[in-house]
Amino acid sequence: MQQFEIFDTLGFLTINTAFQAKQNLNSIFLRNGIDASVDQFVILSVLLIKNGIVQKKLSEQCYKSDSNITRILNVMENKELITRKKGTDGRSRSIFLTEKGTLLYQRLAPLAAAYNSQLFEGFSEEEIIIYRGLLMRMRENLMVQEREYK
Repeated sequence: MQQFEIFDTLGFLTINTAFQAKQNLNSIFLRNGIDASVDQFVILSVLLIKNGIVQKKLSEQCYKSDSNITRILNVMENKELITRKKGTDGRSRSIFLTEKGTLLYQRLAPLAAAYNSQLFEGFSEEEIIIYRGLLMRMRENLMVQEREYK
């Protein structure tokens, strides 16, 4: 029987690459004296566009579980980067960006943009377009599989 080589799969390589990129960007934030994570940056980015989004929708936008998003939001609320307000139904909670959160985003965004440029150094514009398209198709496949598994 032929052995399955997990380390040779594109799925493993994709996950590993994404993990390393996230770790590197977290390190860049810290080296620049900023106590923030990539997860927090993603949430700030969503709130900049959709301020007041319901927590459940935020977790979907960020591809985070409900428990994980709650944990991250607790940290952000303690840092006064966001506020949470109960919805009219008394159960849902809307998330709002604070001025401090906006200022943090403004410090993080240029670092993230520069890092993103470094990641794709030496890639042609066409390669980047192809890569984005492949990742989008892979994500669509994952969403179909997720629905089938539920």
